[in-house]
Amino acid sequence: MDSLKRKSRTPPNNGFGSPSPREDDLTDSELLEFFISQTEQARSQTFVCTSEAAAIAGVSQRTVQGWIDSGVIRAVAVGKKYRVLRESLHGYLLDCAEKPNR
Repeated sequence: MDSLKRKSRTPPNNGFGSPSPREDDLTDSELLEFFISQTEQARSQTFVCTSEAAAIAGVSQRTVQGWIDSGVIRAVAVGKKYRVLRESLHGYLLDCAEKPNR
């Protein structure tokens, strides 16, 4: 997952007036530490469950899980479930939208 490069984007606001760190630049263990360190309110603004990510993207939950497995979007494993980094999902969807249709 860490080897994928993404376009530089403005860091999102964490809901408390200060920008979040560049979550896409964190290692998997650093991303998990970031997830754990956030309050529930901030966490819900920064991460979404796979079903919510699927609803946002207009795809199935299994497709989102495939994106996580292939490394195109970032997520942290919490127990047996994933929490998708909202910034990563947004960036991936923007990248897909910018590609011309075949």
